[in-house]
Amino acid sequence: MSLFDVNCMLGPTNTNREPAFRSAGDLLVEMDRVGIAESLVYASQSMMAHPADGNGMILEMTKGHSRLYPCWVVLPASTSGMGTPEAQVKQMTEKGVRAARIFPEEHNFPILEPVLRSMLLALSDARIPLIIDVGRTGWGQIALDWRSIFEIAERHPNLPLILLREGGTTERILYEVWDDHPNIHLETSYMQASQILEENVDCFGGKRLLFGTAMPQYDSGGALGLLNGAQLSPESYGDIGGNNLRRLFGLPKAEVRSRAKWPCGQDGFRVFDIHGHIGLWPHKYYCDGSVEEMVERMDQTGVERFAVSDILAIGPDYKAGNDRIGDAVARYPERIVGYVVYNPNYESEMADEMKRGFDDLGCRGIKIHCAVHETSTEDPSYRLGFQTAHVRQCPILCHVHQGPSPDFLMRVLGDFPDAKFIYAHVGGGSKAGLEPFLEVANLRPNLFFDLGVSQIPRGILAWLVEQVPHEQILYGSDHPLNEFTFQLGRVIYADIPDNVKRAILWDNSARIFDI
Repeated sequence: MSLFDVNCMLGPTNTNREPAFRSAGDLLVEMDRVGIAESLVYASQSMMAHPADGNGMILEMTKGHSRLYPCWVVLPASTSGMGTPEAQVKQMTEKGVRAARIFPEEHNFPILEPVLRSMLLALSDARIPLIIDVGRTGWGQIALDWRSIFEIAERHPNLPLILLREGGTTERILYEVWDDHPNIHLETSYMQASQILEENVDCFGGKRLLFGTAMPQYDSGGALGLLNGAQLSPESYGDIGGNNLRRLFGLPKAEVRSRAKWPCGQDGFRVFDIHGHIGLWPHKYYCDGSVEEMVERMDQTGVERFAVSDILAIGPDYKAGNDRIGDAVARYPERIVGYVVYNPNYESEMADEMKRGFDDLGCRGIKIHCAVHETSTEDPSYRLGFQTAHVRQCPILCHVHQGPSPDFLMRVLGDFPDAKFIYAHVGGGSKAGLEPFLEVANLRPNLFFDLGVSQIPRGILAWLVEQVPHEQILYGSDHPLNEFTFQLGRVIYADIPDNVKRAILWDNSARIFDI
């Protein structure tokens, strides 16, 4: 299948901190490495400088490269300095520009139908899609004014709208009304909840999803894993992978061939996921809340073992939630590995609960969630948790809050050398977030980095492998909040050797859980 990326940036950036594609050649090399055939690209200068400069630059940068399609950035017409909407759209049509893009947050204007009306009308008449980028940086954000989106979609039904990096909160807003607004499309680079693509195809036909990576700001592996690991028919795979976008552009459909075998599971990478949950969470919509659903999804995606804590245990009822983990472990002892949740707000009860968790419920690790429990990782009330992990020689998975500092980790991991401290989510973060802990990792082999996070910068895993022993990097998904395949893609498509991938996906986790 010829994948077509709807969301890619070309050109240098303000800070030179991003792994930018300075030239078309740089981008094409990366596209070839990960298996993307074509990309719709906008100029970094159009976002970070002025579209009047960047729109011309993207034409020059893509000239002679048939796999790259230029996208122009537009502004509210009366203040754009680029001519009337009709004149701009005429130029776009003449120069083969296939889509327009707006950055309302970056360029300081609201998404309001009256403000954008003249441009909306011109784009609609020419059937040129409008891509809306509000710079969304977190799954919990509701960054769009959805009332305005619905108004634009209703008033301009022939104008395809493409919303970027939606997911997390989007389903609860859009699913109720999406059938009324078929011209609203979603790009997939931030869609991560369990079975999100399959559910979309089942409920809405899958004709309004467009594959996108958000490179180079973000890593392409997540979006690639989400698509390539989905349980989709060849037609639906082809639609989402590129043919939906080709249809919007008036281009011929690509032939849908059989896709490559998913590389995890039987005859592929063994996968041990060290970070997930059982139960439903009110802040985010997802499938697979029960252990039965979880194991079925593991079978589909090639996950052999899965270490989980319970949402209820992390929340208000550690005892009932830990009971559910014990039941899951008892029912699926070869698939589910249990964390007993340690809540420091009930410190006097935790010694008994830790003993019960390990000896009666069959748990093999400890979960602490400093954010939900509103207690800093460095608070003395956690010391019993670290001590228990040391005595049991087991992992302690920590979702941090207000720390920990590198100095604290250096001390506590020295005090409890047999405790395997898994720093949740940080392994998928930015270089700036990781750099303070690199020295600790190199001096304390019982510090481990969990990769599971909702967004990861491009190339960060390959960089991390060069900074710390890869034996201290663990694959975790945070499933079902984040789909197995999305997180697996970050390892599978990383520019690292296969033996390192095998260590991250299975060997390291099996070793610290003694499996």
